[in-house]
Amino acid sequence: MVNNFIKKFMIKKLAIGVLVVLTLKSQAQNPDSMKTLPSGIKYRLIHDAHNPKAQIGNIITFNFAYSNDKDSVVLSSYGGEVPQPQVEIAPPQFNGDVMEAFMLVGKDDSVYLLIPADSMFRQGFIPPFFSAHGMVHMRIKVIDVTTKEAFEKKQQDAMMHQNHIDDSIIAVYLKQNNLKAVKAESGFYYVVRKAGAGAKPGPGMTATVNYTGKLLSGKVFDSNTDSAFGHVQPLAFHVGKAEVIKGWDEGVALMPIGSQYTFILPSSMGYGPHGSGPDIGPNAILIFDIELLDAKVATGN
Repeated sequence: MVNNFIKKFMIKKLAIGVLVVLTLKSQAQNPDSMKTLPSGIKYRLIHDAHNPKAQIGNIITFNFAYSNDKDSVVLSSYGGEVPQPQVEIAPPQFNGDVMEAFMLVGKDDSVYLLIPADSMFRQGFIPPFFSAHGMVHMRIKVIDVTTKEAFEKKQQDAMMHQNHIDDSIIAVYLKQNNLKAVKAESGFYYVVRKAGAGAKPGPGMTATVNYTGKLLSGKVFDSNTDSAFGHVQPLAFHVGKAEVIKGWDEGVALMPIGSQYTFILPSSMGYGPHGSGPDIGPNAILIFDIELLDAKVATGN
């Protein structure tokens, strides 16, 4: 899980503050003084807040910074450009699995790790910033450790609170723009611009659409019909398979083929509290103009 997170975000090198670079560099100067776990991971506890240590099944939220043997920081969440990971701790599966190190720390603790790159990236993908025979230098600052049940309840409570906020904002938007929208049971709104005469796509079917995505301000952040966004061909996806955001999965399933709808999606049915990219901020309400061109039974279904 953590390695997949690294693969997703490490391709682009991020610029971060000098403080993190210097901290990592000073901690890496004397690896021989570090303790070694059975898997070969070396560690030094930088700060012990004397809180209960994380256990298997807990959810750990943390800041991190990765550095290579040249003291170059290649990825960090400290600057806010990369979200703080929230990871469920599982039994270590291989030498170099950071799950083993997570169980050294509790809330507000900090730890410095040295992990062999060829162990951490054992599946063959070693980012270009690391040597295959070098070390991954990793600094972790734990923000919180909770049980899975408490974590899920906190997320659910936060989502419900945000949904109330979003619903009020959407109501104002609809009134200001004189839109007559239907509210779906799950909480998103849609406006029927053109009613199609075809069948509605069922779960697993391949839906083909044209779309334009906008913010409430009217700013367009993506479109497959505008060459400025680099992709001017219809988009196909499998309905109900979580290949697209939740609002699309549920909304497109309501559309007969040939329809044109406008979706107004609360943030919980879009990109949630983390947002997406430079244009879609945290808890952003999204508007999509969708035209359902076709829907077919997927090959092999």
